[in-house]
Amino acid sequence: YTVFSNIFGGSATGRRFMYFGKDANFSHEQSGDIFVSDFNVRGTTAGTVTEAGIYIACADGLFFSNGHIGNTTAANVIFSAESTTNFGLVRFNGVMSDEGTGVGVLFQGSSTIARHIQWNGGYIKGGGTTTRGINTSTTATYYNVKFTGVDIHENSQEAVFIQSPNFRNVDFTGCHMFGNSYGNTGSFTAFRLEANCQDIRITGGQIGWFNVDPTTTGDTSYAISIPSTVTNVLVTGLDLRGNQTGSVTGAGGQFKNCISQDSTTV
Repeated sequence: YTVFSNIFGGSATGRRFMYFGKDANFSHEQSGDIFVSDFNVRGTTAGTVTEAGIYIACADGLFFSNGHIGNTTAANVIFSAESTTNFGLVRFNGVMSDEGTGVGVLFQGSSTIARHIQWNGGYIKGGGTTTRGINTSTTATYYNVKFTGVDIHENSQEAVFIQSPNFRNVDFTGCHMFGNSYGNTGSFTAFRLEANCQDIRITGGQIGWFNVDPTTTGDTSYAISIPSTVTNVLVTGLDLRGNQTGSVTGAGGQFKNCISQDSTTV
């Protein structure tokens, strides 16, 4: 069992608990065939001094299981496909992203197409301090990304904000998103897509409520925001109740077998 905690002082800039990059001195440059299990990496809740918990710049087989990452300033996990080196085959199983002052999981970089990223089970928790659970840059280029059975909750803004039209072939399956827009009642939707997003499937699970309690109303304005300019976005079998204003805003996407608090929308 590995614990890294509060090992930095001073500025958080450039400080990371784990960094996976490349080395041009080897024929196989990228980090690969690495297994990390039973770990706890975190900054300090009072004056967080770590920019990122896990920073992945390239990959060819990285596997994380049974871990906790928390209290960073930029993001607890950063996927940054920032070079032409291969980036793929990354899996998180039963890992918790926990609080911080930035975001939980950030996808950025556009120099190469990153593929085959999976996050199975676990939590992406904001605790009211993290702005977003999952966020992409406007240029992030990733194909075949899957979040399955993940609770994404208590972020001060969105649970999920996808800004890049190149974040494609993406699945959210059986995820629960609750207690978001934390402390900002009615200000943010839980799941937000920007214009021209494409090839995204949201299947099963729940978006809304305050703390998984179906008798409560959460702080989010709507469960989902989908502009009319998105392409091939499918929303199936979700419970979209328990939001301040309604279930869906925007005229995009295809909905099937969803439970809505405003049945005229879905």
